[in-house]
Amino acid sequence: MAGMQPESFARWSPDTTRTPADVVVRLGAEGDVAACVRLVLSLDLDDEAAWRQTLTRTVQDGERRALFVAEAGGHVVGYGRVVHTEPDRGIPSAAPRGWYLLGLVVDRAWRRRGIGEALTKARMAWVAERSDRLYYFTGHGNLASQALHERLGFRPLPGGWIPPGGTPEDARTQRFYSVDLQKPHHP
Repeated sequence: MAGMQPESFARWSPDTTRTPADVVVRLGAEGDVAACVRLVLSLDLDDEAAWRQTLTRTVQDGERRALFVAEAGGHVVGYGRVVHTEPDRGIPSAAPRGWYLLGLVVDRAWRRRGIGEALTKARMAWVAERSDRLYYFTGHGNLASQALHERLGFRPLPGGWIPPGGTPEDARTQRFYSVDLQKPHHP
């Protein structure tokens, strides 16, 4: 399964005026997997079967993984996952044990309308019931995602870590963040 490429990132435009979307954010169900796979494939990412398997496993787990979807007019227009991981003790610089935000995808036609923020806040609230810390990582060039997460209280972590399921090369291309879920955040 290929990772997100810079051309699939939302364009960072801090001065853009947003028109909030009327969406419902909820836990995803198996019936949402096909729509989420379509969102991923619209970003020119490959391996439909691997994405379907990953998202189905996420929905079926519900304890150490969760899928959240944003729905507008009865259609899934975005999703985000959260996964609890254990570090691979055999890999130096492996990312720490804990909850990670993964795979925030919003339909290109619905971007810049607060959907990514709503999905992220919902995942943060869900994890806050389970842990006091949450992690997130993204490519150095994903400025829109970095700005969103910093607005929600995430702070950069020093060092070069290998992301869950990643390779040593990923440690050079990813920026890591964490947030203390017990402190109030003012977006």
